[in-house]
Amino acid sequence: NKLIKINNNVVLNKNLLRNNNRLFVGSSNVSSLDDATKGKIENVINNNKIVLFMKGNKLFPQCGFSNTACRILDALNTPYETVNVLEDDKIRNGIKIYSSWPTIPQLYINKEFVGGSDI
Repeated sequence: NKLIKINNNVVLNKNLLRNNNRLFVGSSNVSSLDDATKGKIENVINNNKIVLFMKGNKLFPQCGFSNTACRILDALNTPYETVNVLEDDKIRNGIKIYSSWPTIPQLYINKEFVGGSDI
């Protein structure tokens, strides 16, 4: 577990879960990430202090877990960006490989993966 501060007073718990460093997307085992998709993901993460890869966007979440993550971030009154993974299947599957985390949403703070709606 790792603690991450936001706004010098809010602490989030980081609890990463891995399954023998393999990621399962749907019923298939996905183990590679193409360079173009990896580059897009890293560009977003590197250029935003807080970014949430989610289904929908912060104004219109399209899944309950994504909505929960947005409401938590909104309560912190901290600016954050969102990436709608429903718009690009390569990003949707690629972010799962990139983080070795099988579900969405995924939150990155200061270029570090924090977790999903369990933040």
